[in-house]
Amino acid sequence: KRQLTFFRHYDIDWPSLGNTGIVFQEAGHLYWYALPEHKLVRIRVRLPLDGVRRHPYWAKAWHAIRSYALSTGGHFALFDARGNAFRIPLRHGTEEDLTPTSRANIRMATESPNRHWIAYVTDQTGHSEIAIRSNAYPHRVEILTRFSSGSLSAPSWSPNSRWLAFSDSDRRLWIVNVATRAVRLVAKDRYSWFHSYAWSPDSDWLAYSRTDDNGIPVIWLDHLINGHEHPVTRGYTSDVLPAFDPSGRYLYFVSA
Repeated sequence: KRQLTFFRHYDIDWPSLGNTGIVFQEAGHLYWYALPEHKLVRIRVRLPLDGVRRHPYWAKAWHAIRSYALSTGGHFALFDARGNAFRIPLRHGTEEDLTPTSRANIRMATESPNRHWIAYVTDQTGHSEIAIRSNAYPHRVEILTRFSSGSLSAPSWSPNSRWLAFSDSDRRLWIVNVATRAVRLVAKDRYSWFHSYAWSPDSDWLAYSRTDDNGIPVIWLDHLINGHEHPVTRGYTSDVLPAFDPSGRYLYFVSA
C-alpha cells in the first residue's frame, strides 16, 4: 500500500484507473497521475463558447420585480427588478431608471417623506450597504454605511427624513443619520431577523419586536436622542408588528 497524492484542503473524487494512470477530480480540477513515472499532472480544460448568452439584449423587467413602494405624494411607484430601481408614474409621465448601471445590485428603494431622497440597498462596494440618491440631483449618490459582510433589510425612513432604520442578517437593528452618516446599533436578537419596527410620528421613538430569552417576541421602545430602551410587553404572548397612530399617543401591535 502506497499513498500517491498529498492534497491538504479537499478530498479526491471519482478516481478512474486506465492502462497507464489514474484520472480524478480535486477542488474542481482534473488531474492525471501517471503510474510509470509516478508523476502528477493537472489537466487544463478549455471549453470554447460562442458567447451567445453573454451578448447584450433587451430584457423585460416586469416579471422580475422583487420589491415595490409608493412615493411620498402617491404620484409614483418605486420598483426594483434585475438589479435596478425604477420610478413609474401612476397616471401621466415617463418611466425612469433611477440606477442606470449594471455594476451594482439595487434593492428595496423607498422615498423620504420630504421627497428629497430615495434610499435603497446596494452592493456597489462589494457588500450590502444603505445608499441614498438625490431627487434634485440624480447623479448625487451617497453610501451611508460601511459593512464588511452580511445582507441588509429594506431601509425605513423616519417621518422627519433625518434617519433610516434597517436590520442585517446578523440579527441586528440599526439606525443611521442621513446628514452625518453616524450609525448606531439599536438592538440585537439572539434568534431571528428584525422584521417589524416602526417610527413614532415625531421621529423620537423607534418601536420594534425582539425575541426574548424564552423565545417569545416582545415589543420594545428605543428613544432616538438618549438611546434609552425599555420593553412595552412582558413576554407572555407573541407580540409583533408595532405601529403608532398618527398622533403618536397610541402604539398598536399584533398579539397572539
